[in-house]
Amino acid sequence: MDRYLDLIYLAAGLSTRYGSNKLLALVNGQPLYQHGLAILADYQHNHPDQCQIIVVTRFPEIIASARAIGAQVVENDQPEAGISHSIRLGLAAVGESDSVCPDRRAAVFLVADQPWLKNETLAAFLDRARVTPSGILTVGHAGIPGNPVSFDQVYFPELMTLEGDHGGRVVCVRHADDTAWYDIAAREQIDIDHMERQDQP
Repeated sequence: MDRYLDLIYLAAGLSTRYGSNKLLALVNGQPLYQHGLAILADYQHNHPDQCQIIVVTRFPEIIASARAIGAQVVENDQPEAGISHSIRLGLAAVGESDSVCPDRRAAVFLVADQPWLKNETLAAFLDRARVTPSGILTVGHAGIPGNPVSFDQVYFPELMTLEGDHGGRVVCVRHADDTAWYDIAAREQIDIDHMERQDQP
């Protein structure tokens, strides 16, 4: 049976390495966070009964944009608690919709600072996540893992135990034998952590 996808968009970071709120910085003529959010909205439009979007953030601009596309919003008022806190908040929101009761599901974690991730790349990855026999599916290039990452529901309890800045990658490492890779171009998995990288061609 195909998985229902909970698309958890992580957009609550402190941007300490960037120097300001990078998610609101203009990249390719639009706020950085809007790129990934638009791709998710497009995928949900094409697969209305197969996924839902959950946005974890603390910024009013992102909250408004998320609600405008019908996404479920989870406010994170403790970003200093690390990425694990956003992961737990997102997972806690899974299943809160009364209309969503699939027999099998997966949580796909996506970050909001990948401006060169292509629409068709993410769509193909999500299609694979729905049907892969592996419990975990991660994008990567030349053996280097990246985001997004999909976790079957069997891993939800383990993800809920994460603490601090330990993200889902540690779960992938623990269960390497149940992790499949989806290769993408190196440029597409680049995220923006420093101001000088935002204009990379």
